[in-house]
Amino acid sequence: MYDAMESYRDDEGGYRLASYGDELLMLTDGGRGQGRCLFFKVLKVKDEERLVALLFYKKETAKAPNRVVDTARKRMRKYEAENQ
Repeated sequence: MYDAMESYRDDEGGYRLASYGDELLMLTDGGRGQGRCLFFKVLKVKDEERLVALLFYKKETAKAPNRVVDTARKRMRKYEAENQ
């Protein structure tokens, strides 16, 4: 998953991306791996983009379980509240 995050950051391809709305994104490597990362982007000074990984999980169903997405959203809101 770290390699997929680096590939996304460097715009190299080799990953798949899905949106869950409200800037919450899911990233996976482009291969057959089952690891998934829910994250969001934060713009910092001078247009620097920071990727904030909220949680990693193992894919067991076609869709991300609601509890996983809900946990990621809570963590995202907490991060935003603490870093304003």
